Formats: sequence, structure tokens, C-alpha cells
Amino acid sequence: MYYIDHINFCDVFSQFSAGLASLDGFIYAVGGWESQYRLDSVERYDPSTNSWEFVQKLKIAVTSAAVIGHDKMLYVAGMMI
Repeated sequence: MYYIDHINFCDVFSQFSAGLASLDGFIYAVGGWESQYRLDSVERYDPSTNSWEFVQKLKIAVTSAAVIGHDKMLYVAGMMI
């Protein structure tokens, strides 16, 4: 369980419509909008350090993705491109 008041979501809220999922103690943000641009990034929040880091670039920019973490994998579906 994550307590919202302890998480620095400023970086994620500058990008909206990102797909979010938890996996192995991290929160992942996939795609989204920043200003007028769709994003092609995957970022990961580490609650132990209260910080975000870039994980990898997607093949295409996406918004509004459905994301689930399962068995050490992130699954992304139902996005807008």
C-alpha cells in the first residue's frame, strides 16, 4: 500500500493520462501527455528514495493506457496512439 501524502507525484502530474501500475515495490508510469505532446516513456517511482527514474522508451507514444504488473512484467493495452 502506498500513502499518497508520502509520494512525490509532481513529476507524474506534469504528464497526465499516463497508465499507472505497481510491480515489485515500484510504481510505473507509462506514456501520457505533457503539454501538447504524447509521451513514449516508461518511468518508475521508488518509494524508498521518493524519486522517479527513466526506465525505457516505448516504440510509440501512448496515452490512456491500461497497465498491469504481473510476474516481473508490465503489460500495456488499450492505449491511444
